[in-house]
Amino acid sequence: MEINIKLGEPLWRAVGQRRLQIAWSDDSPPTIADLLAYLQGNYAGFAQALATVDGITHVNPYQFFIDSRIVTAQAIGSRRLRAGETVYIFLPAAGGWDCAPLPRSFLLIPPLSIPG
Repeated sequence: MEINIKLGEPLWRAVGQRRLQIAWSDDSPPTIADLLAYLQGNYAGFAQALATVDGITHVNPYQFFIDSRIVTAQAIGSRRLRAGETVYIFLPAAGGWDCAPLPRSFLLIPPLSIPG
């Protein structure tokens, strides 16, 4: 089976490409945890990039998606992938799994205006 992986910053730099296609045995479809172990074993620097992100102290700041659907932390080790699915691994643009919503006062700040 073929599994597609799309990597965001800084993971893609550790791998050297933004997109990967991995052949996996049909007998034992992988989980995201299996893919992470594979990437750590086959790409020098991936484990360090996964574990350390400048300025982020969360244990695992990455978010995982399968075909644009978010994968919960509980499902990373249990949800089996199907042939042709795409796994996305990205840092969230804002927030994360356990972050509180932005305060209303933040939303009321006027947009940045640049004098001309």
